[in-house]
Amino acid sequence: MDLNELLQDYAEKYNVLATVDLDEWYQHPMYRRRWWLKKTLMSLHKDVYENNERLIFYLGTNNTQNEKLFKTFVELVYEVDISNFFIVIATNNRRGKFEKILADNSKDLVSYTFEYFGSNT
Repeated sequence: MDLNELLQDYAEKYNVLATVDLDEWYQHPMYRRRWWLKKTLMSLHKDVYENNERLIFYLGTNNTQNEKLFKTFVELVYEVDISNFFIVIATNNRRGKFEKILADNSKDLVSYTFEYFGSNT
């Protein structure tokens, strides 16, 4: 399933409040990346989410800085106070590395939802 098909599938099942391209992290200078991500998450924060609402974050870039991105993501999601239940992480990396980073660093008892996209998924 490619990314567009994945997004369409979620749009049919859930009320998708936002889709965020995490590749944008790399378009900012290093000193602005955390600020960009926090600002993005703050704009998506709600006091109460409905059970059928989802926020989709996707990443297609394979970069050595992805580990830093996901560690920062976990920290800021917790700081901004968005439950992992409402977050979907979509990536074209099937190695499970990102899942482990997020699981190992999250303070939320609920796991993130992971999806994979690409021509061979």
